[in-house]
Amino acid sequence: MNNKYSFLLGAGASVPAGIPPLEQLYELYVENLTKREIDLISLMEDRFAKDDYNFNLKLLLKILNLFKELDQEPIKSLFINTDNELINNLDLVSTMIKKLKRLIRKECTVEKSNIDYLLPLRRFIYNIDSLQVFTLNYDLLIETLCELYQINYTDGFRLTWQPDLLEDKSFDLRLYKLHGSSMWYETEDERKLKIPVTNYDGKLEYFLGTELSNLLVYPKKNSCEPFQKLLHYFGLHLLETEILICIGYSFGDSLIKQQVLEGLKNNPQLHIYLVSPHAEQTLEEHFSCYKERITFFNLGIEEALADDFLYFKVHDFRNE
Repeated sequence: MNNKYSFLLGAGASVPAGIPPLEQLYELYVENLTKREIDLISLMEDRFAKDDYNFNLKLLLKILNLFKELDQEPIKSLFINTDNELINNLDLVSTMIKKLKRLIRKECTVEKSNIDYLLPLRRFIYNIDSLQVFTLNYDLLIETLCELYQINYTDGFRLTWQPDLLEDKSFDLRLYKLHGSSMWYETEDERKLKIPVTNYDGKLEYFLGTELSNLLVYPKKNSCEPFQKLLHYFGLHLLETEILICIGYSFGDSLIKQQVLEGLKNNPQLHIYLVSPHAEQTLEEHFSCYKERITFFNLGIEEALADDFLYFKVHDFRNE
């Protein structure tokens, strides 16, 4: 095969490795909150449920950071009907963000013994010049595979963010983490760093004495680096590739969905493989106008990769 296929991974790709889906992460998070913190989340849920938002972990992270970054005046105007209950509890926000990011770091760590189902991916990797894998997941699934099996890879970081690395085709695998990583951090002066440590509870500080915070993105908070550059690379790639293999992703991020639709519109050679237990439903909900260019498999990632099933499906399509 040549280099005309790539992957887009959603949460379903990581579940067999023991990574909880977003719904379960949300439940685990709430279990560790105080009563005041739970009451604050209830206020948020009530407010956003009225606007037909799907209230989940990433939306919660978005809201908490909004409260942290904005002053109280625009917040008051936005939540004018909350009788000031929400405003009076904003002192909880910083602690709640830290608890949430601590949980994500803990739960996104992958046990080495849990990734055997990914081993068939190596055939995709070694039959291409430089496999490009795009993922919406914070976890370290692909990094663990690469480290254990000596797969030469980059995620655009050495110690600091160096996006040109993602243009280097000498790597076996180029990993684009569109929503960030549990190993990425940002200093108070917005320097981006990769620190390969996990599962710690204390405060992590830069050596100059400033606090580090996890670089995790949430829907519509992607206009800064490195996320803007990563999305740019994704958009360009969709204009060039022939097959995008989407595994375990339901296209909950409207921006990612729009980029894929633009790719289908502007690249007549682009074909999409949807792989998930609900792949046909995803096709009907999001890509019904392009049915002739969508192939779906109502399978989980373990079944799809087993016995090189997916590899041969892609191989046969390329040889048609």
